[in-house]
Amino acid sequence: HSKLNSALCSLRRGSHAPSAQWLEMLYALAVDSLHARHLVLFERVHRELFSIVGGTSSMRVRELFALKCEAEGRADLAADEYQRILKQDPSHSTALSRLAMIFRSQREPNRAALVLQRYVHDVPTDAPAWGELLELYCELRQWRAAQYAVCQRVLLFPSCPHTACRAGDVYFQAGSLLTARAYYAYSVQLEHNGTRNVRAVMGLWLVANVLEQKFLNSPTSRDERNGKLLEWSDTCLRAV
Repeated sequence: HSKLNSALCSLRRGSHAPSAQWLEMLYALAVDSLHARHLVLFERVHRELFSIVGGTSSMRVRELFALKCEAEGRADLAADEYQRILKQDPSHSTALSRLAMIFRSQREPNRAALVLQRYVHDVPTDAPAWGELLELYCELRQWRAAQYAVCQRVLLFPSCPHTACRAGDVYFQAGSLLTARAYYAYSVQLEHNGTRNVRAVMGLWLVANVLEQKFLNSPTSRDERNGKLLEWSDTCLRAV
């Protein structure tokens, strides 16, 4: 507190405006104080920012107020503030992501998905947001949208066995068995020692088994590769 008071006093005595770096330091201190549940320090820093950057005209100050409401368990008040921010700035990334988290915590997956759709439209490289959206689509059983979301994850992490395996899960649940098989096989291929990727091998065995039953009922469409994959995955699982 003493160091903060000294810094603020020197700023008031100076004739120049605070630097962007200095303001960012105050914003970071405010957020850290919330994480530490140090609300007295937060109020001190928030008050100073309020006076320095123009009160409620500053999106960052309003964002901090909403974060404080979340920290205090007042989710509805926080959601209202985030929505007011978004009326002025529809692409405000923090407000969009936090609002989606609030809706999800309140068991409103449809509203959370709509907010996240807006967010990833503006920030398409945010992999965690695509992951959240993917889980929401699966929860809502919107499989076409889930397939799109998981493909975005694969594009962001093309060499990740877990991401490829998750794509296999989604396509399997959606009933797209051949695509699911391809993703499970790709996940096994990406692993340094594929046989240790038990989840992907299990997925490969499940989808190959279902396909094999279909091929038995329709001999004309039989796929010899499927039988080999079924045999290979079965051998791997027995060795675990």
